[in-house]
Amino acid sequence: MVLIALAVVVAVAGSALGADTVVLDLPACLAAARQEAPRRVEAAALQTQVAAAAREVAAATKPLVSVAATGRYTSEVMERALGVGPAAPVLRFGDGRAADLTIGAGLPLYTGGELQRQHQAASLAVASATQRQAAVDLDIARDTRCAYCLSLGRQAQLRAARLAVERLERHARELAQAASAGGATEEAQLRVLIRLREAQGRQVQAAAALDSAGLALGRLVGDPGAIVLADGGLEASLLATIADADLGVGRVRQRPDIAAAQAEIERQEALVQAVQARFRPRVAAEMRGHYGRPGVDQIANDWTPYLTAGLILDWPLWDAGARREQLGQARARVVQARARGDELLRTLLAAHAMAGAELAAANRAADLAREQEELQARLCDLVRVRLRGAAATQSEYLDATEDLAGAQTGTAVAQTRVRLAEAVLLWTLGY
Repeated sequence: MVLIALAVVVAVAGSALGADTVVLDLPACLAAARQEAPRRVEAAALQTQVAAAAREVAAATKPLVSVAATGRYTSEVMERALGVGPAAPVLRFGDGRAADLTIGAGLPLYTGGELQRQHQAASLAVASATQRQAAVDLDIARDTRCAYCLSLGRQAQLRAARLAVERLERHARELAQAASAGGATEEAQLRVLIRLREAQGRQVQAAAALDSAGLALGRLVGDPGAIVLADGGLEASLLATIADADLGVGRVRQRPDIAAAQAEIERQEALVQAVQARFRPRVAAEMRGHYGRPGVDQIANDWTPYLTAGLILDWPLWDAGARREQLGQARARVVQARARGDELLRTLLAAHAMAGAELAAANRAADLAREQEELQARLCDLVRVRLRGAAATQSEYLDATEDLAGAQTGTAVAQTRVRLAEAVLLWTLGY
């Protein structure tokens, strides 16, 4: 499997499921997800199907060669008496037995443009399917980036939870040493232990959340049931390699699903023209080679080779309005295709605007969260100094450490929101 080639398997002791964990960077996740995604296989199969349908339509414009064999018996045959009276000779046309072996070719010469329009529509269907497969790749990339960034965020939250536990464990040891010397009360120790258990509970929850994110990422990269951790950090922006000029709304209109929708509109328009062609006459040519009995000479009744050739004119003049209703249906499908295309474009333009707004807000929130974390860390240090000088209470210090843990978790959450907004923005732009 691709994961085995790309991944480094490590054992993570903190996993709530006790499973080995696969560590992948973002390019490896994207490559594995594209290769393993069932929806991509489905899209490729649909493209193959549409291409085969296009070749089938193209074959209708080529000569059709066929072989046929018939045999029949007729109980009565035509007779003519060559004179008058019962003794007059009788001329019989065959003996009632007939057989014919035929090889022939037929070619449509004129169909009013129906076959040409059907071929054009089939070619547009191939183009649409190709673009839709590219759009599926975009969806896979978006989902993988989001799952990858969520894994990074869960890792950052778990680190914050561990730091909180380590601070409280260190403080608990200090209190235990002070208590042995008579410098700390049992009440103070109990307060620290209570806060420590709360922090450990949050650490367990953070580890479980990380496992859940890893399982979600594992499903996307084709290894369901495995925990896949993102290798990297939240500090790296997903937009780092994208020029500012390529982040404009103009790229939304260049997305493959927009191109697929336009191809579908053109396909439906071509099918309207194909239906209109059914109001025109059709002309076909046919040539057949025969080897049969009685052949062309029914009196001789011999096996005879011969050729037939001709033109066929077919022009339905009245069909109770069937073709008119077919045309109405085709035109309605054009309207539907245009409406779907307009709806898709509006949805993507709105998604782009919302992703941009979300990214701006998330960046601002992340800046504030980092500043808050720095301030809270300074405050925690000050309270700790005061505590050592007996100028602060245990409750003040415990509150300060808990607030610091919350600030560190808030920074991780805020940075995760930034990366998720970037992932959605990249998707709206066709990356």
